[in-house]
Amino acid sequence: MEIKNRNAGLDYLRVAAILFVMIFHYDVYYGVPDWLEPFARFGWTGVDLFFVLSGYLISRMLLVEYQDTNTINFSKFYVNRSLRILPVFFFVVGLYFLFPVITEGRGLQPVWRFLTFTQNLPIDLRNNSFSHAWSLSVEEHFYLFFPLILLAIGYFKPGSKVIWIFLAAILIGAIFRYVSWVWLVDAFSGRARVGAGLKWVYYPTYNRLDGLLFGVAVAMLTLRKPGITEALVKFKWIIGIAGLALLAVAWIMIDGKIINPAAFDLIPSLLVYPLVSLGYACLVFIAANSESSRTILPANLMTRLAIWSYSIYLIHKIIYHSVNTQLHKIIATPPEARFVLSMIFAIFAGAILYTFVEKPFLLLRSKINDRWFNIRSETASQIHA
Repeated sequence: MEIKNRNAGLDYLRVAAILFVMIFHYDVYYGVPDWLEPFARFGWTGVDLFFVLSGYLISRMLLVEYQDTNTINFSKFYVNRSLRILPVFFFVVGLYFLFPVITEGRGLQPVWRFLTFTQNLPIDLRNNSFSHAWSLSVEEHFYLFFPLILLAIGYFKPGSKVIWIFLAAILIGAIFRYVSWVWLVDAFSGRARVGAGLKWVYYPTYNRLDGLLFGVAVAMLTLRKPGITEALVKFKWIIGIAGLALLAVAWIMIDGKIINPAAFDLIPSLLVYPLVSLGYACLVFIAANSESSRTILPANLMTRLAIWSYSIYLIHKIIYHSVNTQLHKIIATPPEARFVLSMIFAIFAGAILYTFVEKPFLLLRSKINDRWFNIRSETASQIHA
């Protein structure tokens, strides 16, 4: 997609998300400079921001298609998603399995779990290399089922009752987390509680759909209720402050840290994820409905980072490990220098990965979409001839 056609506000949030995740992961493995520790502590929520953004963008695309055609082209959707997600993901999976020296963790789960996106059901905390691929499993499960759910909702036409469907989905997620907590987490304490909480509450898809659902809610609001959206935009500063306040409440609940026994007490297990997701949904709503200038250099740089963000996400732990082990053996550097080098090299590696692996398949996707559009246009012309 060309830069001029992108929403700058959403790109800013995408950059914030990838930087949050990068800082968080570096802190987990190697430790960040002290001044960055507050950001690192809450950096795990960058994934939740990605979830909200994905939920908004994917559901908006499908909702627009459904409004225009009264159906969903499943073949087009799944081909589009496959060309967007799979080639570069499989490439990085290949790197992990072909070159064990680059792996940052203690080992890898079986390759079939990565290829089938079942890595998080449940996750293996011992073999934790490429563990950040869990979020792709959540998104792939969403891509698989959401179009079918949307089509079913369109068929039954629940009207205003759709809000109850949304609230029921949020409640079901909380119930799943409650059951997981009671059966599989509550009996543990200390480090064992953290491990059980991560495995059974934090990572599984059925417990982590809040962000995607709130993204869907933002898309439905902006498309189906333009009058309400226009009224709310007038109070965007209030909505932004409310979003930040929700994030602050989530922070206070667990002192910002997810790798923390307190993060897996009952109340945080139930409420932190929807609070974080709703907070970020407020920010996504503002970004999606505000005009942002691209006439300044930083905006274009931020957009480049946003475009590279998926590739950066996939490759950044490999780069961190390489800088802190292989490069450090060759050139001894202080911790602060290794941190800066890791950030720079990870962004550079993501840009290369995007250019030579991800982008060619995105171009192929564009050609296929053009072909689909031409076929649809020709069919429509024949029908109306």
